[in-house]
Amino acid sequence: MNRKKLIKILAAALLVLPMLAGFFPMHRAEGAEALTSVPRSAADDIITARALRLAFLGSPERDNAWIPRYSFRACNSNKLYNAGEAENSMPYSRSALFNGTEFTGKQQYVGWVDPDTGATPGYAFTIANFLRQANTEGTDFDRAAGAASAQDANWGALMGSDCSAFLSYAWQIPHMTTYMFTSDAVDQNICRIVPATSGREGIYTEEDLMALEPGDAMIAANRSGTDEHGNPLYRGHCVIITDIKLDGRGRPAVVETVEEIAPRAVAKTRSAEEFLEFANKFHSSGSYFRFYRLVSKRHLKLEIELLLDVCGGEPLPEGKDVLPVFAADPNGALTYAPLALIVPERPGYRFMGWSLEPNGEILTANTPIALQRDHTVHAVWSGA
Repeated sequence: MNRKKLIKILAAALLVLPMLAGFFPMHRAEGAEALTSVPRSAADDIITARALRLAFLGSPERDNAWIPRYSFRACNSNKLYNAGEAENSMPYSRSALFNGTEFTGKQQYVGWVDPDTGATPGYAFTIANFLRQANTEGTDFDRAAGAASAQDANWGALMGSDCSAFLSYAWQIPHMTTYMFTSDAVDQNICRIVPATSGREGIYTEEDLMALEPGDAMIAANRSGTDEHGNPLYRGHCVIITDIKLDGRGRPAVVETVEEIAPRAVAKTRSAEEFLEFANKFHSSGSYFRFYRLVSKRHLKLEIELLLDVCGGEPLPEGKDVLPVFAADPNGALTYAPLALIVPERPGYRFMGWSLEPNGEILTANTPIALQRDHTVHAVWSGA
């Protein structure tokens, strides 16, 4: 092949290669486009961990499930929960839908446990308690699902979470409505608008994203008239930011969020451009989204819930069959020491202790909790 012909072939190849690149993207060196998460504190990790645990029933592996015994419609949606089909996320709930039914006063938002006393408010079940209620025949949740099926009602979730209960749980504060977050919570110095984003509603840019942290919430809320009794009505929505990833230039590239929206909690990953488009939309509540942050995060603790199986012993009181174990931070050492306070009874038997398996090795006060998710411990008995 002569030199002129070779030059023509190479020139043609140079013209074709850029076009081929559109069909066959060239391999980039590993790490060239790697994204890094923005810095976060241990408290920020706790908020995001709590949000994801509530969304996916306390399990990072999402292997905790509830299985409806009846087919029923989810609240505020056409989502059908099918009998016998496992679900691994919390159902959306509207507790007011049960007013005037046999379940009046029993409707529950799945919420939080007081980090200091371990007490669970009457209106707030823990995640593990929800699983027990949902998976046990004859509980209020189970009966409500049956009633919903029989009545073809669209209020199937007696217990669950809505967006404001979801954010209250993640921030580990008393339950507040969406509107209360933007009013009472600000007045009480519980949360405040992220300063750098104040007054920028509807025109947020990449610079506003640079001011955000994991654990911040995006809230739209507004008073929207009154009901037939003259009571004020409020509309709004809460979204929790769980991660912001930066590109090689240190600019926001991806925003990860989690939110409770009918029919159930969802986690979403958006590009920075997509997130800004979402954040800048005028919400149906009649207001724009604003970014809020907890003023103090010192109270935040991450808990693991131990479901106590008495294995033939006397049933523990309702609400006492779940033991929350708290860590001061996500890397805090957790042990099974709190189990020593729970001593079940069984006539004719001697209680030996608790185990991870029926009749397994006894857990001691110094046994570390290796399962970083909600799980069951079993009572071990010896014949008297």
